[in-house]
Amino acid sequence: MRVREVLFLLLIISCATLFANVQLPGPDRPTAQDPGTGHVKPITRFTPLFTFDTNPTLFLAGSMYDYMIGGYTDSPLKVQSGGGVYAAFHGDVSERMIYSAYVDAGGVVTPGALIAAGPYRQGFPGMDLDFDTSDAFFAYHVDNDGDGAYEVEMVWDIWHIMNAPGLFGLPLEILDNEVYGGVDTPFADDQFIWPKVYITEAPTYSQDAKRRIFVVGNNFIDHTGGTPAENILLIWSDFSTSTAGDPVFDGWSYHTFPLLDGFNSGTPGTNCGRYHHSTAVTRDGKIAFIGLLQDDT
Repeated sequence: MRVREVLFLLLIISCATLFANVQLPGPDRPTAQDPGTGHVKPITRFTPLFTFDTNPTLFLAGSMYDYMIGGYTDSPLKVQSGGGVYAAFHGDVSERMIYSAYVDAGGVVTPGALIAAGPYRQGFPGMDLDFDTSDAFFAYHVDNDGDGAYEVEMVWDIWHIMNAPGLFGLPLEILDNEVYGGVDTPFADDQFIWPKVYITEAPTYSQDAKRRIFVVGNNFIDHTGGTPAENILLIWSDFSTSTAGDPVFDGWSYHTFPLLDGFNSGTPGTNCGRYHHSTAVTRDGKIAFIGLLQDDT
């Protein structure tokens, strides 16, 4: 055996010896004890039996960014009353765009479909279902005109016409931050993005069957001088359904909340910490926000 081969063999043996301890089992973990009862908690727990109704199925091939399914604080999955499931996510095949996938009540998967093609990068969809029609409503942010200010667009999937997904309406711009900043919001440079969508009954639902749709955006512009505190913009409209199947909106309203605006502005004496809010709506049209308030700074 040549000298070079001997040296190479010795190098392999040395490396194996050096890293051999990496895969050795570590010491047993200490047993956890319940301070309330003094009983010892078992380290292992019983694993229940389970089966998949639908085996793991690829929604979108060759994509990036779909690890971030949905938005930040809302659910990317919504279930129809009949058992079908909508999913919303952004993926990047050639540019980051918004996609929707569907799983019917029998477990059949309709892979991810692009809901609104466009040249500009889209992101972070919110979604909810109309309880009357089972149609899906999506909102996302995009800089359509390249001016550095984001717009929020809405697209809907008219499921109830064919009882199937994929009949998307044309994108509707419901917020241009460059237009509404400083008018319906506290500061001209406000940028409310990451929209979440919630659908409930309008106050007149019992008379005209109108529903109310809420869209909630977080402000990614910080005015505190370094401690993010995203105030929120609440957008809403009542709507009905046309004979063609599209929603007919009554007009959009915009509202921020002085308490949260104060957090974002850094006003002395206000709490400027990020409060990580979540949102919920009731069937009779109420909307609630909940989050963590830290000590004043």
